[in-house]
Amino acid sequence: MKTILIVDGICPRGIAIMRHLSATGDYHILVFTKCTTCPEAVAVNTLPGVTLLLNRATTGYDLQTFAAGAQRCPNVLICSGGFDPVGKEGVQWGAQLVQTAINADVKHLVFATTSRDRIQCILDSKSTSFEGRFQGHEC
Repeated sequence: MKTILIVDGICPRGIAIMRHLSATGDYHILVFTKCTTCPEAVAVNTLPGVTLLLNRATTGYDLQTFAAGAQRCPNVLICSGGFDPVGKEGVQWGAQLVQTAINADVKHLVFATTSRDRIQCILDSKSTSFEGRFQGHEC
């Protein structure tokens, strides 16, 4: 069984992806989310193969919990449409998530964003060391 970690997955994009992956029966899906009791999270948690991981940070991300989840799987999807916080601070958090994924030896990282500029800002961030391992692609 394949394992994937989805960050900020309790959004329309993330929920659609989880439903699809769950229906295949081929995935264990870890969902890193700030809310495990909201109606969307409760519904997602009933899907086969889904496990919710609570992001306990009051702002940004609990990088220890994220790292523990990332170490359990080679695949990470970051859904940044609902990024909290936004702006420059959001870019810094995005860069920290990507760097933490690299440190956890994640093999496949997808950063799904609604902002064309955000991914380039993260890839250009001085707080990360990508070593040419990642490329941005527009879909």
